[in-house]
Amino acid sequence: MGAVNDKAKNIFEQMFTDFLRKQEENLSCQICMEIVNNPHVLWCGHFFCAECLTGHAKALVKQRDNPRCPTCRVIHGRFKPAESYVLREQAYDLRQALQIPQPERGKLKWPEQFIPTERDRDEPLPFRIRPTDTLF
Repeated sequence: MGAVNDKAKNIFEQMFTDFLRKQEENLSCQICMEIVNNPHVLWCGHFFCAECLTGHAKALVKQRDNPRCPTCRVIHGRFKPAESYVLREQAYDLRQALQIPQPERGKLKWPEQFIPTERDRDEPLPFRIRPTDTLF
């Protein structure tokens, strides 16, 4: 009976290790390839460390380029990335499970020229919004 329990324990441990590896992959910043630190989300859904996104934005400003996602290259126009509290907590828990020290929380320094102005808010949307009764 002890051999069966040992085998089951080994299978469970392997499954848990595989799960943690997959979580680490899913919660990795695609710029630094580390578990995301103070994640911020772009409109396309990709997320990055605040400091990594700051560095990316500075490079875009230097190149006089539009704000775009480093992963899918979608141009986002003027906006400010949203902080993801859920991803931050998941990354914190994963670091604890993997016994990785928690880094200092980086800050997002988003260039002013990428932040929407009042004038931007008054411009019409580039697409038409259909009434909800025609969607179904």
